[in-house]
Amino acid sequence: MDVIVVRPAYWRGNGTAFVKWSLGIADTDLVKQGVITADMGAKLYLTMGYSKITDVHVGGDEEAPDGITCTVAIYEPSSDGHHFNISS
Repeated sequence: MDVIVVRPAYWRGNGTAFVKWSLGIADTDLVKQGVITADMGAKLYLTMGYSKITDVHVGGDEEAPDGITCTVAIYEPSSDGHHFNISS
């Protein structure tokens, strides 16, 4: 995946469903996944098995003078391919 954007009207459950799907693939193929997420998505990824690497602040402009802070996180499946329980 490159970018996931979920409209606010569909926030309840759809982002979680997308992440569960991608984690199932990561566990099956034993591949790591990295994300750079805005604050609103960080909680979702961190509660679903991603580990925070760092926060990055991006300077502002006319639209967002204070800038934004993004979280960089990684998901690493276990060697047995069953790190994340997709039924949870």
